Formats: sequence, structure tokens, C-alpha cells
Amino acid sequence: MKKIAFFPEAVTYAYNRLSPSVIANYAFDLAQLFNEFYHANQVIGSGGAVEKFRVNLVGAFRSVMRCCLGLMGIEAIEEM
Repeated sequence: MKKIAFFPEAVTYAYNRLSPSVIANYAFDLAQLFNEFYHANQVIGSGGAVEKFRVNLVGAFRSVMRCCLGLMGIEAIEEM
């Protein structure tokens, strides 16, 4: 959640320094953190409020990663 919340600051920092590599590094770090979360925590079937929170967290990750890829000129795929 902390890394997702940092997205606006990362974009501002990259813009102010004319450095798209900041977005690339942010996206890479976010993907690594999400991968760790997803492997350590059951999302679907975790039950009740926990499941709802985790599904929303996955959605937030998806949205931010899609924005990162868009800023880098990369088309996001829907499924792997």
C-alpha cells in the first residue's frame, strides 16, 4: 500500500527531473513487492473483509501499473 500511495510523488519527481527512468524503477519495485505479496497471501478465498481488502489492493496495483506502463509508452496486456 505504501508503494502504491507513493505513485503521485514518483510521477512528480520524474517530471521535475525529466527522468523517465524514475517511473521505470518505480514500476519494477512495485512489481517485485506485489509479487511477494501475491505469493505470500491468498486473495480469493481469504474470506470476508480480508478478501475484499486484498481484491481492492490487487485492483489498485493493476491501475497504478497500467499508468506506469502508459507513461513509458508500453501497452498493458489484459491477461498473461
